[in-house]
Amino acid sequence: MVQATVETTKAMSIGRRCRELMLQELRQQVEQSSTLLITTFVNVKALQLEDLRRKLQLAKAQYVVVKRSLAQLALAAIDLPAATDGCVDTMAFILTSGDPSAVSKVAMDFSKAVPAFRVNAGVMERRYLPFEVVKALADLPPKPVLLAKVCGGMKAPIGRLVGVLSGSIQRLTLVLQAIRDKKGTSASSS
Repeated sequence: MVQATVETTKAMSIGRRCRELMLQELRQQVEQSSTLLITTFVNVKALQLEDLRRKLQLAKAQYVVVKRSLAQLALAAIDLPAATDGCVDTMAFILTSGDPSAVSKVAMDFSKAVPAFRVNAGVMERRYLPFEVVKALADLPPKPVLLAKVCGGMKAPIGRLVGVLSGSIQRLTLVLQAIRDKKGTSASSS
């Protein structure tokens, strides 16, 4: 009886230590990622999840299946208790430090193709994002396109200024040319 209790205690301490290590690793992954999506999947086939993992890998993201209790502890550890509301059912995190728009788009496209997969919420730069914001993020164009639009927007006013100034310089040149011609004509007539 005493031996069984000692063995049970050892097994419990090993299990507890294992959970602590898993929590520590998960917390580290969450802290190192700039964007995290909280997803649930019920009755999603393993092949479908492998397909999602491949697509996320191309977007420089990682798909990590986690226990709900560990997910809640990891999110609470980074001061995001509101994000734990998305921790339901069989769940996973999508973690990335890359383009959040591209990763959100992959996840939202997958959820349309596989209805049993859902994106519940997200966290970006330590801020909680409800589902609606994650969906809007997925609708944004990729980061390079946004940067190109910003640069184009900055370039347009400068181009118009150059056009206005060159028009003024041309008119000034024409006026000076007319004055010179007039003086040249009046000097030759005298």
